[in-house]
Parts: sequence; C-alpha cells; structure tokens
Amino acid sequence: MRKNDILLLDRIIEDLKSQYGEKFDTSERMEIFCFDQILKGYDCTYEEIENCWTDGPNDDGIDGFFLFVDGHIVNQIDDVRASKINPLVSFFVFTVRHADKFQLEPINSMQTSLSELLDLTIDPKSFNYPYSEDILFKRSLFKEVYISLAPRKPHLEIDLCYCSRGETKTISNNLSEPAQRVPCDL
Repeated sequence: MRKNDILLLDRIIEDLKSQYGEKFDTSERMEIFCFDQILKGYDCTYEEIENCWTDGPNDDGIDGFFLFVDGHIVNQIDDVRASKINPLVSFFVFTVRHADKFQLEPINSMQTSLSELLDLTIDPKSFNYPYSEDILFKRSLFKEVYISLAPRKPHLEIDLCYCSRGETKTISNNLSEPAQRVPCDL
C-alpha cells in the first residue's frame, strides 16, 4: 500500500474501536475489517463473522474460515440450503497481518496447514499440528457439507486471502511463487 493508503487504513481500523469497543486490539480489528471487506458481497452479520473467526492459540496462522453454499453462510450443517444441482460451495481461508509488508512465513504456514486440512481422508487425530477446536470444527463442517452435497455435484471455489498493509505491486517472486503452490486440490 502507498504511505497515504496505510495512513487511511490505520485510521479506519482505529475508528472501529467505536463500533467494536476496546476489547479488540489493532490486529484483531484489522482481521474483522478484512473479513468484512472481502466478504461484503455476502452481507455477513457481525455474529456470522465472529462465528468464522478462528484467530487464537493453535490456529497455525489461519484467522478465518468462511463457508458458503449458494451464497448463504454455513456455520452448522443445518444452515445448508442447496436448492439446485451443482451448488456453489465457496470456501474462504484468511490470514491477516497488520504488517507493513507481505512476508513468506504466513504463506508457508497456510501451505502446511491446508495440505492437511483440505485432505479430507486424514483423520484429525493424525494431524501434525495441534489445531484449535475452532479450526477442527470448521474443517469438520467443510468436510460434512462437501460430502453431503456430493450427489448434487457441487462446484467448489477456494479463496485463500492473505491480507496485509503491504504494497501488492512490489511483491517479490520469493513470495508470489510459493503462494501459487498453496495446495487446493479436492
């Protein structure tokens, strides 16, 4: 981001204190802001965003897991409202950093995590990382939804969102190349 853009973004994030109160630090407010901006076409409520917010201990860099079926957010299996053949399953995975530049570490963490989490044949007890209950629940929900919709031949879209205050025009190859290799085969 340009210096002026960073200044404006920081002001917006600071102003979110009035909306969310003092309970969230700057990094947490940035996460909420990024979720809200990227998912604004889905018109999520704050409660829906909070339900998909996975930041915390043992998140391995995954700050948000958002699952939608035909444009409707899914926070439990009863939320699935697929009314057509080939329903669209949209899955968003977020990592958010309140940093001045993009870094390799979040990409590496996401690559490692998603290679396990998106392999639906792996039993969670066999995961290499001790993921939080939130992450395990979201992975289980994704698996259950995806498998339950299999007879309808769902179309799957996975969006990996790495948000930072960094300048996207200056991302070097040592960051963009590993990002292209993040596993998303299902």
